[in-house]
Amino acid sequence: MASTRKTAADRVPFRVTDPERIPAQRYYDAEFFELERTRLWPRVWQMACRLEEIPDVGDYVEYAILDQSVIVVRTRSGVKAFRNACRHRGVRLANGPGNCSARGFVCPFHGWRFDMDGQNTFVFGRNIFSAAALEQAQLNLAPVRLEEWAGCAFINFDDDARPLRECLGPVAERLDARHIDRLKMDWWYATVLPTNWKLAMEAFQEGYHVMRTHPQLEALTPPGFSEYGLDVDAPRPAPLTARDMVNLNVDFMKRLSDGMAGMVHATEVAVLERLRDMRCRTIRGRR
Repeated sequence: MASTRKTAADRVPFRVTDPERIPAQRYYDAEFFELERTRLWPRVWQMACRLEEIPDVGDYVEYAILDQSVIVVRTRSGVKAFRNACRHRGVRLANGPGNCSARGFVCPFHGWRFDMDGQNTFVFGRNIFSAAALEQAQLNLAPVRLEEWAGCAFINFDDDARPLRECLGPVAERLDARHIDRLKMDWWYATVLPTNWKLAMEAFQEGYHVMRTHPQLEALTPPGFSEYGLDVDAPRPAPLTARDMVNLNVDFMKRLSDGMAGMVHATEVAVLERLRDMRCRTIRGRR
């Protein structure tokens, strides 16, 4: 008799059975979103900030995901993360970035105070509370797991989650080879999009839209070719010389920088421009 017992995969709502056809309900179904809220975000590593955002002792930033808020702060003993909530009534302590080295974190409701290490340092009217209610461990800010990699601070609400590097797999090795930890932030921009997070991410992760959405970039693609291979409807392109390819790539990067400077910096374009006048040279090694 065939077993009727369902596997864990069988119980996944709107299960993906064909990688080319994603069930549309995954983008708008309220119950599926609730599963993401309770099963996904509380258990995955999330980049909370670049370490260069908090260069000095006492510097902190606020990281928010859904209804959760976390304080990431540089202390004298390293970078730490805490729930952004007073242990008394759960009132938010920080709103945005700042430095807490002078006063620590002060609850705007009842004035309780916490130092940069999350230790409670002041309770107004201690005499009205019992000794049991003032147990220090219960007064301190609730810590959040934090690990550093590639010049970033990552947080995870799940203390039992696998280590960050283990979760990243070969991605970490490939980026380490490019010294990603040495990168510096030039500018950043944030906005709130009225859409499901997956739609927003997909729009930035694929280049299939370039031909129609960014024709100014498509115009600098070698004739007859695109990211998706040779256009079968286009005439066979004439071979390009090495100089043609250099000029075309420099022009492409320059135009990309003009429109999206965060992808190609102006200083990188300046370096690339020097390639136009360089000659190919063969370097022979000594024996």
